[in-house]
Amino acid sequence: MLTPILSRQRQKRLLDIMEKRGYDAVVIGAPQHVYYFTAHFTNWQHFSAFVLFSDGRSLLITANNPNKGAAADDVREYEANTLSTLRSDQPALVAKMITDEMQSRQVKQIGADASTVTSQVALNFDGPRYSID
Repeated sequence: MLTPILSRQRQKRLLDIMEKRGYDAVVIGAPQHVYYFTAHFTNWQHFSAFVLFSDGRSLLITANNPNKGAAADDVREYEANTLSTLRSDQPALVAKMITDEMQSRQVKQIGADASTVTSQVALNFDGPRYSID
């Protein structure tokens, strides 16, 4: 099991990379990467995302119930089920929540991993996008 303390250390290393590359934010959507950076384990039926901003603040979006123990400054949830039916628009919904937050913070340049969620972010983000090596 990963711990939030060690996840925060990994976030600091990512911040160093972000500074070198000039990223305003990095968006992480692959479940194993979200787990690595937050210690939040995403249910296999749900989508989640983690965003690290250049000021060191972070956002975690999870399905149904916010994970208050995760290594994130702001944890938000979305409804993954409607009337006991799994929503098929989860990646687009999570991406909309992310792009809205990035617009409010006036993010200009982002890095991202390769995932279903981040592909939706890339489609809706108006600015330079780079993949994380």
